[in-house]
Amino acid sequence: MITNRITQLIFRSVYLTLAFFGLLASFGLFNAEFNQNWFVYYTNLSNLICILVMIPILKDNVKQLSLGNMYGLNTKYTRIKYYASIWIVVTFLVYNILLGDPSTMDYWSSVNNLTFHLACPLVFFLDWLLFDDHSGLCWWDNLVMASAPIIYVFYIMVRGALITPDADTVVYPYFFLDVNELGIGGVIQWVIILVAFFVGLGFALWGMSRQIGKKNKK
Repeated sequence: MITNRITQLIFRSVYLTLAFFGLLASFGLFNAEFNQNWFVYYTNLSNLICILVMIPILKDNVKQLSLGNMYGLNTKYTRIKYYASIWIVVTFLVYNILLGDPSTMDYWSSVNNLTFHLACPLVFFLDWLLFDDHSGLCWWDNLVMASAPIIYVFYIMVRGALITPDADTVVYPYFFLDVNELGIGGVIQWVIILVAFFVGLGFALWGMSRQIGKKNKK
């Protein structure tokens, strides 16, 4: 664990700078167009949550330094930051394993891709891993955490049933949520697999954080 708050401040400032560019890119600014489907994509929503979590943590970081507290771990919003870390790691893994193609030039030339699918998830996760107090986490946090992706799927399904899409409207943003292609049974199977992955990853990180906590007490 790294307790130097200047290091933490630099790390978080880099994260928010990258996230700011990612946010602009995701809205379509660099393509001179507005992305009307922004709120449909889990990638955008999970990154937005991480940004909203990091801003008050950075603010507290600055406050602690102004008070002369040069060393210490982050103790603010640690539970929601833990949830967000899992949500954003899943964004990274699902995109880079199932959706994206790192072997193409398009992957490496897209600001949106490099920020929201690659750099921001990794930096946010490392911030949680290296700079946060993990002592308050409980096993049941992993079950609470899994409610967010379920709510997201429910949102996509209800929206898909209610809207009348035009040519520019994205209804089902990911192949594993496309009821028209997979049927409701196929979507349910994918949701079960992904939720199980969320929970399994959560328990893995929870176990890792407990080991880190034990080492810090020695």
